[in-house]
Amino acid sequence: MLDIIRVNVYIYNVDDNNKPTTAITSTPSTAILSGGTLKRINVFFVMSVSVSGNFAIVIENNTSRKILNIGFNNATATTYGEGLSYIYYN
Repeated sequence: MLDIIRVNVYIYNVDDNNKPTTAITSTPSTAILSGGTLKRINVFFVMSVSVSGNFAIVIENNTSRKILNIGFNNATATTYGEGLSYIYYN
């Protein structure tokens, strides 16, 4: 039996410290993750989202008593053109 985790994905504006402040997307996109192996998950929003500056992707676990593990690239390397500057988990 595969574990299934539902997550809500939002896009947020960020402040000068790149901390998420207000949601750009009022309705989250929902992704369903299953299986126990690492994989890339694509998320699609119903309405197109336009951003003109820095933004944050916020992932919210929407399944009780399940742990969501997230992997990401090296924030200090510029190889990928992506840097993570703020990480928060609860």
